[in-house]
Amino acid sequence: MGRLLSGRVLLHLAEQLPDRAVAAALQEAAGALRSSAQAWQQSAAAWHRIVDLADPRAHPKLPPPSYDIVRRGQVVRLPQVVPHPATVIAHTSAVRVGQLLFGAQWRPDGAGRPDARPVGDILGDVQGVGALAAALYRLPAAGWQLATAAPLAVKRARYGLVTDSVEHRTVSNDPGQRRFYPVHHRQLESLITAYRTVMPAEQTAAAALLESARQAGVAVPRALLDAAAHRNIAAQQQWGTTQASPPALHTGSPALRAQPPTRRRGPRL
Repeated sequence: MGRLLSGRVLLHLAEQLPDRAVAAALQEAAGALRSSAQAWQQSAAAWHRIVDLADPRAHPKLPPPSYDIVRRGQVVRLPQVVPHPATVIAHTSAVRVGQLLFGAQWRPDGAGRPDARPVGDILGDVQGVGALAAALYRLPAAGWQLATAAPLAVKRARYGLVTDSVEHRTVSNDPGQRRFYPVHHRQLESLITAYRTVMPAEQTAAAALLESARQAGVAVPRALLDAAAHRNIAAQQQWGTTQASPPALHTGSPALRAQPPTRRRGPRL
């Protein structure tokens, strides 16, 4: 939702910007954000028949009921599962972008979609098109790093993953005894392939937003740090070091450009 809302903001601004070069860059970035949103949706669909038994948040420790509660037969409210920090960050970013586009009253679970705010009000809040593109760039930049690290995380968690998928049930398993079975290696490959698709989509969206910021005259020097972080994460992934290098992240200056990764030396800026 955050990526779709971000793309909608960019399209809304592009419709009324007098600078057609900047408007075209915003439209291209909006399309790239839509593609990355679709890639994340496909990666989420790969988990629909898989359960992570090792997730401690799925098994909250229940406090023992007191004697009085048991004697009176009162109902004890179950403890609330604390959401993962990444979930909180993703929800907050979607709310902020949605309120930037539709107003402070907008909520993700609200009915319908209100009219978009005037372009002048949006640009006044974000201090210009370039600053908005630089701020939205953080979303795909973090996304491609998550997608790069996800395959290794899936492999490490494979022994705690189970499935109820009938087509992946082994012959030795008796369907009358168990409902869930260890996850099949083909399902693991499907998960890893989904995240491998997410990474280039996020990189394309990040590069498009950096180009939009450059067209508006705003540099994004943090792109150098993000490129270095990507290379450090990819160095831990057997598959990440064999993929095509990330796109050059222009930040408005020829000197601020991410170099291709190398396996023999440390990160180069």
